[in-house]
Amino acid sequence: MQRKVAAQDIMAALLVPEHGASLHTMIVPGGSKIVANVGLSPGGGLSKHARRVAIDAHDVVQFYVHAEGCADQVPDFHASTLRWAFGRSAQIAIWCEPGDGHYDALGEWLVTAANAGATFQTIINTTPLHGGAWRVAVDRWKGRNSDVRMFGPEGL
Repeated sequence: MQRKVAAQDIMAALLVPEHGASLHTMIVPGGSKIVANVGLSPGGGLSKHARRVAIDAHDVVQFYVHAEGCADQVPDFHASTLRWAFGRSAQIAIWCEPGDGHYDALGEWLVTAANAGATFQTIINTTPLHGGAWRVAVDRWKGRNSDVRMFGPEGL
């Protein structure tokens, strides 16, 4: 039996770690940018060496926190990796909308910032129940010039 699978489903399966962290290099069509795609799920994080490589060998770092599971909370994630990402991010999006609500607004905000020169962005995909706890963690560890936005029931 053959099954058709959408490209975004294949990419998600490759890029979303089941446990801990992943680091992938992607090249933007036309070769204009080399992007580090970092995924973080509950468990371990990136080593200091991998964090250095993500920044030194890439034009842009996109950091994704996969906290959309009902039980996934801030303490379940590698604190050093979170502090590293939050402290370097120009934009931090806390997407706590079930489904794909506000997805277009989130994408527009990040793409506009990237086109204006942003080199490090973070998206935290969580639930409405945990959005506030993630905001507290972000506010504690974010960089001085980080722009933080909530997307979902708690704000837009």
